[in-house]
Amino acid sequence: MRIEAADYVNAARERLRNANLLYEAAEYSFALYAAGVAVEALLRAYIFRLEPKLEAAHNLRMLFNASRLHAFITQPEHKQIGTAVADLFKQWRNDLR
Repeated sequence: MRIEAADYVNAARERLRNANLLYEAAEYSFALYAAGVAVEALLRAYIFRLEPKLEAAHNLRMLFNASRLHAFITQPEHKQIGTAVADLFKQWRNDLR
């Protein structure tokens, strides 16, 4: 079975639904984990259009850089998005589960 960008998007949507349900149930650690997996899947979907063979393990910083999304961030958004991305890099690890 070949994985396509749409598969990553679908996985991200599912993990985000999981994260919301876990958060509502006060399962904050697992909610954070599921939300991070959703971000990872979205980054992989975006990267897939550039480089389908990229292997970055679960390194969100490497995935974010490979996605080249920073090129689409406008100057007014730069500080806000940069802070959010830096927080994500600090708080999420694949071994949170």
